[in-house]
Amino acid sequence: MSITKFDGILYGGDYCPEQWDEHIWLEDIQIMKYYNVNAVTLNVHSWCILQPKEGPYDFTKMDKMIKLLTDNQINIIMATGTAALPNWLLNKYPDMMAEDITGVRHKPGKRVNYCPNSPDYLREIKNMCEALADHYKAQENIVLWHLNNELEINCYCTNCAGKYREWLKTKYGSLKALNQKWNTMFWGHQYSAWEEINPPVYANMIYRNLDGTGIDISGFPTETIEYLRYMSISYRNCFEIEKEAIRKYIPDAVVTNNFQYRNFNYDILAKPLDVVSFDTYPSNGEPAYKAAFNYDITRGMNGLKPFLIMEMSPNQASWEKCAPIKRPGQVAQIAMGALARGAESAMFFQIRRSRSGFEKFHGAMIDHSGRTDTRLGRELMELGNAFKKLKNTFLDSKIPARTAIIMDWDCRWGVEIPSSVQKNMHYLEEVLYYYEWLHAQNIMVDVVRADSDFSGYDIVLGPMLYMIEENEADNIKAFVENGGTFITTYYSGLADKEDNIWLGGYPALWKDMLGLWIEETDALKVEQSNIVQMSASWLTGDYQCGFLCDLIWAEGAKVLGTYGDDFYQGIPCITENEYGAGKAVYIGTKPEKKLLNELLKHYCDEKNIEPILSTQAGVEAVMRMNDDKRYLFLFNHNINVETVALGEQYKDVLQDVVIEKVELPVMGYAILEKMNF
Repeated sequence: MSITKFDGILYGGDYCPEQWDEHIWLEDIQIMKYYNVNAVTLNVHSWCILQPKEGPYDFTKMDKMIKLLTDNQINIIMATGTAALPNWLLNKYPDMMAEDITGVRHKPGKRVNYCPNSPDYLREIKNMCEALADHYKAQENIVLWHLNNELEINCYCTNCAGKYREWLKTKYGSLKALNQKWNTMFWGHQYSAWEEINPPVYANMIYRNLDGTGIDISGFPTETIEYLRYMSISYRNCFEIEKEAIRKYIPDAVVTNNFQYRNFNYDILAKPLDVVSFDTYPSNGEPAYKAAFNYDITRGMNGLKPFLIMEMSPNQASWEKCAPIKRPGQVAQIAMGALARGAESAMFFQIRRSRSGFEKFHGAMIDHSGRTDTRLGRELMELGNAFKKLKNTFLDSKIPARTAIIMDWDCRWGVEIPSSVQKNMHYLEEVLYYYEWLHAQNIMVDVVRADSDFSGYDIVLGPMLYMIEENEADNIKAFVENGGTFITTYYSGLADKEDNIWLGGYPALWKDMLGLWIEETDALKVEQSNIVQMSASWLTGDYQCGFLCDLIWAEGAKVLGTYGDDFYQGIPCITENEYGAGKAVYIGTKPEKKLLNELLKHYCDEKNIEPILSTQAGVEAVMRMNDDKRYLFLFNHNINVETVALGEQYKDVLQDVVIEKVELPVMGYAILEKMNF
């Protein structure tokens, strides 16, 4: 079953015909057909065409384009256009424009510069979406509705402040409850009236470039996190308004928004969406596990269901400081890499390269030359042929993961906003540090939340899980009691979602499960390190560690490793505790990768968690499966041709041959169906 109204893999990209004369449209259509494009996204930046001045909407130009696409059997992803507002609209209603953290109101110009709580903005996007849906409700080849566009900024204006206070009243019920939960007695900051509460900005609670560190720190992190959470809710409300307006005329419309993982809580933003989309822009030379992690995050955003790639570049990315061209085979490898981990589309930004503006040197399916007899043209044609042959092969298939890693958007704020003992922590980088080995071993991983259903997993990792609520802590404890292995680290289980520390010794809610408590945490500078002296029955020796060093008192936990240096030499730093039928492992310092790899390998071996396929380093193997078929994806990330032994017979889906080994060119890939499954 498809996640859109198209029974296949969507292939195409953002198309901006409003930038071109109509005779160019005909050329574009022919090139799209040559590339086997089956879908385009329209209207991302076209509000000024549909409504060039206040008054009725004019769909004349859009109708012509849609007829041309329809006559050529090309499907449409209809964007709502609500991220790029016409100049006349912004000039008439200046409160539509966002106010930044410095107190400066935006002016007409950039896209995504609106206030999500402006009554004028909310009214106008509702009107626009209703008009679009009403006009195109009978257009059968609209397979998806694209709400807004990539979110970029938060707003701190008076509209947002007022709505924020209303939301806080509903959430907390009384100022007494808010003051208690926010611990406002710190620095004598107690509120006596709702009107005293304002968004966190430089003028009131954000320290800019604290003590010359180059880092902004909030004096009141609870309030800063709460406001950022509210801003995500505000944008979610915008999505809900657009969705409701569309479904007024098209009750079965499928809606999405394209995520890029910026300063928002994307769990909140995902709630109104029928399908989550992601814009993938891996840089040349970027390790493959980083893109894979983003895909696994995106799959986890929507209940571990398939997702869409709404944007990627067929060549350069215009915003990169140095933007190299894609290497031969790289575009297909990126597209198929996303497909392997749950994507059901490969959409580019953009179809035709703009003549001017910020993205005139951004990659496109149709370059400034307009030619198809190019290296990139041949690759795009071959990729389109591959998707045409695959049809609906993988639709609604699953990733067979027995290992999960917890990634929490609130934890990201909790780690990066407060004034902690390490001022320059990057939460996602810490999670990636633990994900990397699993990816290298071709072990499938789901990215989940602390309150997820863990019954299908043998191992759950929770790196730097700083914020945890009681129900989440209990969920993890139940997982361990029932036989699971939970691996967590330094700076975990310390605070609730309001950034109040759990009292009674770190990590208070897990002391019994972990069999320990933490007396102190040392912070090491980049040039500093310590030593982990491993004394486990299955691993001994000395390894480097650093970053953070917890000084642990074991209270029932088995000590696996101790510090080898400084005044806390001999104090435990890595422990294992039997709890119920399972194990809880605590890594109290950041170990060098060699040690971390040994730890993860040991616990995977204990649970008989094996690679999808054992391959040489630099060859990635991924599995998608449904009830009766399994599909193996292989990717060569090395600089040499690699021959991979399969160990049994597979059918090469694209070549229609049965094989027991496969030769992968540089940047090459293969899609194989397991025989006799």
